[in-house]
Amino acid sequence: MVENMQSRNFDEWHQFETFVKIYSKSNREHKLCVMGSLGPDFNTLNEPTKAELRKMTETVISWLTGLLKKGRDKGVFAFKGEPKDRALLVLSNMIASLQLARILGKTEFKSIQHSVLEDLKP
Repeated sequence: MVENMQSRNFDEWHQFETFVKIYSKSNREHKLCVMGSLGPDFNTLNEPTKAELRKMTETVISWLTGLLKKGRDKGVFAFKGEPKDRALLVLSNMIASLQLARILGKTEFKSIQHSVLEDLKP
């Protein structure tokens, strides 16, 4: 996903929107993300699966942190605090939004998605 966006010269905002749209697609298809579905049972997973889930999660957080930092430096994003803290907030919101949408309905997902996007606008 990241390589595809970078090869197409997506700016930081477009990359962020694309990331959020992945969760929108999951919501439409009534799916959860791997982190959200395996995270609650992390301690029951075998070690290779734990290692892969941890690696994937760290990769997403690292990419998102870099994207937010670069975007804020360019004035594309506005937020207080450290980029990694914001990346964790965004990721946890997107993961939880899929879970809440199953319980409360799709309008709550859209509300969370909208808030995540709006909170970063300068």
